Amino acid sequence: MKLKVHGMFLSLFFALAFCLSFSIEASAHEYTRSDGQHTYTHSEDINVSASGVGIANEAQMKLFVRHLATHLDLIQKDTSLDEMTKQEQSREIVIFATRARQVGPFNDGSDIYVIGVTPRGAITNHGLHPNLYGYRYDSSQEPLRTLLGDTVPELSDDVDPECATYDSGNRVACAVRQQTPIGTITTITGLHHGEDDYAQAPNCDEFNFAVTAKDVEDETDPVRKKELLKEYVKEVIATSTSLLARIGQEVAIELRSFDPANPDPRVAAETNARFYEKAPCFHKEPDLRYRSTYPFIMDPIRGVVFLSGTDFARNGISASLNDPNPVPYDGTNIEPNVLTAIQRTLTGITPEDKAEIDEMDIATIEHGDSGFFRYHWSHPINTELNIPGGQIALEREVVPGKALKESYIEAVDLLAGLPIAPPPGTKALFVFGSGIYLEEGDGMMPEPEMPAEDSDDGCAIAATGNTPQSMLFNLFLIASVLFSAVFLRKRV
Repeated sequence: MKLKVHGMFLSLFFALAFCLSFSIEASAHEYTRSDGQHTYTHSEDINVSASGVGIANEAQMKLFVRHLATHLDLIQKDTSLDEMTKQEQSREIVIFATRARQVGPFNDGSDIYVIGVTPRGAITNHGLHPNLYGYRYDSSQEPLRTLLGDTVPELSDDVDPECATYDSGNRVACAVRQQTPIGTITTITGLHHGEDDYAQAPNCDEFNFAVTAKDVEDETDPVRKKELLKEYVKEVIATSTSLLARIGQEVAIELRSFDPANPDPRVAAETNARFYEKAPCFHKEPDLRYRSTYPFIMDPIRGVVFLSGTDFARNGISASLNDPNPVPYDGTNIEPNVLTAIQRTLTGITPEDKAEIDEMDIATIEHGDSGFFRYHWSHPINTELNIPGGQIALEREVVPGKALKESYIEAVDLLAGLPIAPPPGTKALFVFGSGIYLEEGDGMMPEPEMPAEDSDDGCAIAATGNTPQSMLFNLFLIASVLFSAVFLRKRV
């Protein structure tokens, strides 16, 4: 499967690389990639787990933040990674990023955990409060003034992290800065705070819909409910594309980048950062999310969920999951793989044409392709319909729930309809969608036997900088460059 992009567009897609995780192989300092193809090691000198760090011990905290940052660095130094042909890597990163937010070597469940922050202060990963994803820190007050300041050093083998004491000297937090595929990230450990402290929510006033998630949820007539679902998804599409265009234009004006023939990469990076900060708006109630109705945005080829409106921890999984009790889509034929069912819905390709799906690339799906399809998934409200150990189900490539769901999906090329044509074959293609849950007892499926949770307290990757949550915005870079160039072309 090839993504047909050219020049800088191809390089931007490569920002999605490095999406893999590690499992314990031989010791707490040796890691084998989950595909078994590569083993990584780091010095025992920095092998400090969360449980072994004192909240006021600066020496231990410095080793701990170096430990975390080194894991991320090891990922980026692996030149063998090719995420474009290994969709399972996206699923693995979210699985292990989720584990990093659970009690283990990088999270003691209370005081010691990892936080990733962009140069604009936006949270990329929070070990204790994952719903703060996209919120921005107020760096005008300590200890954030120090931890996000210019004196934070770049990661190196002998780096001396910047630290700051707080809470009347009873706690210490340390930070290092490192380069990642999404830009510079500050990795922080030891900063412990409540969900309402420090972080600020974005302004979501522009996310006001004529047809809201609540309208869909509250409708009782089945026919009208599907009509509203389709209208709601189109609202999500219109708002997202309009927001992207506006941000790209504003950034290009600020940076005085007016040459569409030579797009300034700073425009793409800054557009990426500002759009990223709007991610919490996709949880806004009742417009974007209400009870069991929520949006999702995904890659139609590899099935990567770029944004889940119900749980940011699901961002980065692949929809290439098997449904043990697939729903016949035409009364007879079934498609057990959710991703293949999505592709069939968009293209009309049947199981008899399975070879075409296996060879599918981004040219196969067109802007505006759409349709409804049914499958099983987890339920955000009726949790008894969810498979126990749902995260393990994802690891085993099985859908995480047995709730029957019908979704409307629509393919959107963010480059379609621009006043200037993008390079031939170039697409920034996404699937926008949302679904409604049908009668809970309909289409019940047997629960697959799930293995026990891994209780190993060895090292695991903490996805501080290249979190799966940021994938959507890396891909949006492609469109942001063209959007800004197009709009500014009219000004010069």
